[in-house]
Amino acid sequence: MAGISKKTYKTKKGIITKYTITYTDIFGKQRTSGLYDKKSDARKDLPKFENKRCDDKNITIADILNDYIENCENRKLASQTLKGYKNCKDKHLASYLDIKFLKISSLEWQNILYKIRDDVSPHIAIKCCRLLSAAFNFALKYDKITINPFLKVKNIEEPETEHNHFEIKELLNLLEICKKCFKKYYVLFFTFIATGMREGEIFGLLKENVDFENNRIKVCTQFTGGEYKEKTKTKKSKRYVYMFPTFALALKKYIESDTCNSQFVFHNSRGNPLNPSNVRQRFWVKLLKAAGYSEKHARLHDLRGSNADAALELGLSITYASNNLGHSGTKTTLKHYVKTNKAMIDDGIEKFENAFNFQKTENNLRIKENSKNSKIIQFPKSRLQRS
Repeated sequence: MAGISKKTYKTKKGIITKYTITYTDIFGKQRTSGLYDKKSDARKDLPKFENKRCDDKNITIADILNDYIENCENRKLASQTLKGYKNCKDKHLASYLDIKFLKISSLEWQNILYKIRDDVSPHIAIKCCRLLSAAFNFALKYDKITINPFLKVKNIEEPETEHNHFEIKELLNLLEICKKCFKKYYVLFFTFIATGMREGEIFGLLKENVDFENNRIKVCTQFTGGEYKEKTKTKKSKRYVYMFPTFALALKKYIESDTCNSQFVFHNSRGNPLNPSNVRQRFWVKLLKAAGYSEKHARLHDLRGSNADAALELGLSITYASNNLGHSGTKTTLKHYVKTNKAMIDDGIEKFENAFNFQKTENNLRIKENSKNSKIIQFPKSRLQRS
């Protein structure tokens, strides 16, 4: 439905009367058209706005993306995520925004993503793919479109990276080097290794959330995108991470020796959270070089994966590792964080060797048989048996 509304404005020349058309757009939202000098002019355009309903023929790609991003803003999604969505829309998908939704087929969308992958980068193509997929699903869910062409579009594969995880013995070595060369950052680095917490969670960690009585850290804040937030990345990310005694003692001494009146565990001279970028460039890269690695060997973020690997290497469950990392389920942990390192392989080979080495197995069985039959009196064989 659409109707004509009267608008009056005060100007230096007096009161001016204008007319506008109020209508409901294809998404069910109240909108107003431009201003008309005469009511008769507005009445002529009224049929254009009447019965404006949601149908695939009227929707453009811009309509779908803008509506989804607006919904994300209302949900107060992370600022970095929103910034990434807007960048994909305005920069990499700009030439397709005014095209009608039905004009682009599934195959054409697939080729568009491949083009972005080849011309820009695979990572940008993956981000565009995620945005488009989420936006089309959102539009379909709320009956803004009747079909979703993205259901047939394949995800862009993530390129293989050279980033590595560290084995436990390598982590211990890094800690020793850090203690000697970068003592100021030793406990910070130890926290990354011992907890598996995200960068934002560590840089936004408050002293009041470290519970030394129960040896646990309450993860409920973060410092991300240059902002401190009293919430975690996801609902599942709000959790407790438990500390083993050696790490808990090191962290306690670090906090007790802190003379700055800051609420943050790790802070700069002004008491504000450390700048993650500065820590990576001025500390992490130097530590890698001091340990004999290239600066691209591993990211600071890869210590989360190293923590998960260490848990499995020590015989702990994947559920334990997943909870430490704050994942909603073990699937994410297994897919993106866990890697099979040399220590795991060696341990696996040894265990399979013990299980399938027939000579060892037979010897073990004989020992068990003898131990079971040790109390049985063995009679001498009869003449018939001797022969």
